[in-house]
Amino acid sequence: MRVNYLLPPASWELPVGGYKVHYQYANGLAGRGHEVTVLHPVSLTPARDSDEERERRLWIDGLQRPWASQVRWHRIAETVRFLVVPDLSSKNVPPADVTLATAWQTASFARELPPSRGRRAMVVFDYEFWQGGSERVRRDVEEALRSGLPLIATSPSVERMIRSAGRTPVGLVPCGLDAEEFGVDVPIERRHSALIGFPVRSEAAKGTEDALEALTRVYQRLGGKLRARALVRDWHGSLPGWIERVRVPDTAALRLYYNDLAIFVHPSHHEGWGLPGMEAMACGAALVCTDSVGNRLYARDGETARVLAPSHPERLADAVVELVEQYADRWRLARAGAEAVAEFTVERSVARLEGLLG
Repeated sequence: MRVNYLLPPASWELPVGGYKVHYQYANGLAGRGHEVTVLHPVSLTPARDSDEERERRLWIDGLQRPWASQVRWHRIAETVRFLVVPDLSSKNVPPADVTLATAWQTASFARELPPSRGRRAMVVFDYEFWQGGSERVRRDVEEALRSGLPLIATSPSVERMIRSAGRTPVGLVPCGLDAEEFGVDVPIERRHSALIGFPVRSEAAKGTEDALEALTRVYQRLGGKLRARALVRDWHGSLPGWIERVRVPDTAALRLYYNDLAIFVHPSHHEGWGLPGMEAMACGAALVCTDSVGNRLYARDGETARVLAPSHPERLADAVVELVEQYADRWRLARAGAEAVAEFTVERSVARLEGLLG
């Protein structure tokens, strides 16, 4: 089977969770013998004329090849064809049996492709943009969902979004983890009880301000006992001096980061899935998170995590302090969480996707 993946413009240096999932699926499908092509456009706007297209091609020619090697933060299998193209119009998309849109911005291109590009479908994330973006973005997402493309959901939140648009998903392919990338290396019982990690992102819906307020409350209650490490990606604001900044690392360093933590706080208001919380659980950190809907398959309150309503930093603080002080409960949650997310593997997700595409 020949499969095209239509992605937005590439992120060469900074990790993008949705891109990583699609790269993993592309690698997995290629490993199963399929011919997979990943396409990143220079722009999501078609070139206005031949001069603009020429400029884009000159920019592409200036990239060091192979292009896949320019993605610094994830390995693309050599068996995957990786293309950078001026835009996603049909002349730049190779013939295929299936062409997958991967975001609302690429759905319109997929819909307009000729029959030679195969069956079209959309693997849907986008929940946080639909729920927390501007009114225009919400309309654009809903227009993509109503475009007639078969829709593959990726989480409970995405299923809810699809149904609200009057559509029914053809299936659910939850995100999975690579067991070789994340796992428990440091025994859960040996970790510093008050070593807390959390992601820092610029988007308001990611809840960074809630996490900062919550951990400030924890700091005031625990004093010098608290050790906090912020996983920073695109944050340009200030952080208190008692919070250590950790730049978004490669996967090996990320595994080391999670394995140091006793607790990981994931405060998002809206998530299509929530990879950081899942990764932390796989590495043995007890998860304190908000009910962002997308995490409901793996974060169950009192069973695998502490799950609280969004936008209540005082409750986040209480939950963190309780787990710091009640180490037996923290160990129980951490062990149960690691076991729960072990069920979500890339291999199983690729098999589900292959079945839907076949």
